[in-house]
Amino acid sequence: MNKNIVLQKATRIEGNADIHIEFENNQLKSARFHIYEFRGFEKFVSGKRAEWVPQMISRICGLCSVAHQVAGIRAVENAMDIEADANTNKLRDVLVLAEWISSHSLSYFFLTVPDFVGENGGVFELQKNYPDIFKEAFELRQAAMNSVTLFGTRETHPVTIGLGHFLPPPGEEELNRGLDIVSVIKEKLRTIILNVSSQWRLEKAIELPEDLTVNFVALSNGKENDNFFVFDRKGNLVTRFSVDEFEENIEEMRVDWSLSKIPYINSLGFPDGIMLVGPLSRSFLDNGFLSDPEIRQFGISDILKNHANITLESYDICRLLEMLWSAKKIESLLKSIGSFAPPPEPDWSVAGQGIGALEAPRGLLIHKYLVKNGIVEKVRLLVATQFNNAFINLLITDLAQRHSRNGQITSTGSRLIGRCVRLFDPCLSCATH
Repeated sequence: MNKNIVLQKATRIEGNADIHIEFENNQLKSARFHIYEFRGFEKFVSGKRAEWVPQMISRICGLCSVAHQVAGIRAVENAMDIEADANTNKLRDVLVLAEWISSHSLSYFFLTVPDFVGENGGVFELQKNYPDIFKEAFELRQAAMNSVTLFGTRETHPVTIGLGHFLPPPGEEELNRGLDIVSVIKEKLRTIILNVSSQWRLEKAIELPEDLTVNFVALSNGKENDNFFVFDRKGNLVTRFSVDEFEENIEEMRVDWSLSKIPYINSLGFPDGIMLVGPLSRSFLDNGFLSDPEIRQFGISDILKNHANITLESYDICRLLEMLWSAKKIESLLKSIGSFAPPPEPDWSVAGQGIGALEAPRGLLIHKYLVKNGIVEKVRLLVATQFNNAFINLLITDLAQRHSRNGQITSTGSRLIGRCVRLFDPCLSCATH
């Protein structure tokens, strides 16, 4: 019996992971995305004071610290029956959307686009071959981080997000500075989208295999309740359920080769209930970025209008367009902010469970806390890379099967497998919380 194990490092991603491919008698036996970091956040924040936990849990990741903090604060507020005023919620949304722009610009320009810009691919070839776009990309990310700093006092792990209030509320000068920053971001993105759409096409797109079932899941904000919408690959609505019903609809399973658990829709079972979340899934929503008339005018969005023709590279197109949509959304929110209500006084004697759910840059983020007498006793987290984990493994298996010869992965297969992982923009620090 002849065995051959191919182990390659996943590169240009956040965190550490290996791609483990095993052949037996020159036939593919397995292909897996190994995530082996262990963090333990769910355990070590348990027993801590409720007002501390959102700040602590934001340290799970430097790229999506705002999203974790806002999800955590919402979970605590829901558990303790604390209601934040409308303007506080708007500013939280501003911080989350600014983080979308920062994270997407890093992923798009410095992790995935370099695959196309030179013989070997890489950030330095991007700088050499497209110096103007390289410069604009850096300035774009910095402008987004300036927005986070303006309303959060620092680039990561903001200190202004409090229980039911903002610390302190921004004045007119800060709001106007925020509008100036977002105006610069919008103009840069309009120029970048027009330039990029003519330079990087998708001749080498990675297709989603027709025999792999997948459900695209996204969170839509409603007037009364936030709801998860589940779509098939043609854009048809499969099911929907409220945030409060997520545990009745989403199960998690463990595997012995990864520390990242795998969620699935329990009514569909596994593997039919495998999910994908993130920018591509958000393109299915009626109130998402494709509802913006300006964005629909860009020729680069054409591929997204027919969901039956989507490819894995559609993730990158969505990131690019979502940045402009986010900037316009931030502008609208800042213009609508008025007077802030006085901070509520928490009742530290209450006990309850609370859920905080939102769309982080990479997709769905869910925090569920049990709070008693001001102490967080139990924490459950579901993050975007967990949701995408199963399909990443299925795609790696498909690519390895199609691009192997005599028990070896071809150079084309190795390149495509690496790009496949990067396009999902996995956040491994979050995934193995």
